[in-house]
Amino acid sequence: MTRSLSTPSSLEEIPSSVLTLIIRYLSDPQSLCAMEQSCKTFQSLCMSSGSWGELYRARWKSRVPPKRRWKDSHYKDDYHRRHLIDAQLQLCIDSLMVTETTERQQVIRAVSQIMSFGTDAMDVCWKCYMAHKTTTDDDDKDDHEDLNRKELIAICLLRSVHCAVVFDDVKNLCTHNSPIFDDDDDPGAELEEYAITSSRMFFDIKQGPDAVAITNQWIRQQLDNIATQVKTQIKQNPAPPQSTSTNTDNHQDPITLYKLQVLNTVFFDTLNFSGNTDNYYDFHNSMMHTTLRRKTAIPMTLAVLYKCIARRIGVQVDIIGLPGHIVIGVPALDRYVDVFRKGQRFLTRTDCERIVHSYGHVMVPEFMQPLTPAQVFRRILNNCNNCLAQVFPPNASKRMAIEAMRAILINPTQEQLLDCLRWFSTVLWGNHSSAHLHEMSRW
Repeated sequence: MTRSLSTPSSLEEIPSSVLTLIIRYLSDPQSLCAMEQSCKTFQSLCMSSGSWGELYRARWKSRVPPKRRWKDSHYKDDYHRRHLIDAQLQLCIDSLMVTETTERQQVIRAVSQIMSFGTDAMDVCWKCYMAHKTTTDDDDKDDHEDLNRKELIAICLLRSVHCAVVFDDVKNLCTHNSPIFDDDDDPGAELEEYAITSSRMFFDIKQGPDAVAITNQWIRQQLDNIATQVKTQIKQNPAPPQSTSTNTDNHQDPITLYKLQVLNTVFFDTLNFSGNTDNYYDFHNSMMHTTLRRKTAIPMTLAVLYKCIARRIGVQVDIIGLPGHIVIGVPALDRYVDVFRKGQRFLTRTDCERIVHSYGHVMVPEFMQPLTPAQVFRRILNNCNNCLAQVFPPNASKRMAIEAMRAILINPTQEQLLDCLRWFSTVLWGNHSSAHLHEMSRW
């Protein structure tokens, strides 16, 4: 009697080259597990072929990058972990979708649990949103109205989980536990990450599960492109020209002066970045991604962009937080640049003193101290809050997100993070048909 091919001894007799071909056609984890349990050779080939890594990446677009290079066994273990989490998430989501009369505390518990999974919950919430997204060919009015309610819940769940991820990013930045600190201790890199993180809260996440990563990459690519334009112009004419158009002294660093002159030409003249004097309190003036598209913003955002580009061309500049205004400080020149007024000329300390006086303050040395990345982040959040305070009707859900980030910035602990998640889900989701959710769906 011929032995069954499913027995371990039969599978072990199959050549490795054939087993390798079989692996390519096993596109689900159940089949892969079954074959691994039946044949040690097959198990070894799976681990060396990267099959679990391929399955993992195909199933989940949102994932926290590992701190070290993963082997296929790591992907297998994490696949099992996230598979169980997905099942828990689906139960929580189903409980929210059942009926509008879901008990308030049950809603809060379900949303809190979903948010607590952070990045691990993004893919399930995205699939939920796509499943309940309103379609134009829905002819049944009653079903259509119910679908709208479910779509509202789905997009707000997706947004809430995204908020939880950003809250965690803020905590990791404040505690220097972010991946950016693995390879780079440059405060300029830290500042850039803080600024992108504050903008990331309000990315359009409805564009897809990888929308956040794409927008992050786009921002950095835009900064790289501007820096490349500056470097190209410097390379074409590397000798600093004798300039009489600025009020700088002859003893100052001519190389730094020339680089900043070229940067000013590209940033303010060629690309036409400028202060938004027409709509100063527009919330989007504080967002990196919208500023790079619109080329106009408030002083802080323009200063952050300027510093990020200067860093890429090898010039150290500082962000100086004068009362009511922001300027760029250039230590090598002992001069300052007013980015809001298109850097028309280099400012002296006396000019900065006049700015301080114009806002009704007396100049003190502390005003001229460079802002740290965390201080810049705090000011960005304050600016966001001030802008939202000018809007009617107010967007309470956005202000809640900003307030949570401010709380974590002050106390960057896991306990504070969990408190913010509970507060966010309690206030926002206490009645999941409230106006707050409708606000959040329109971010």
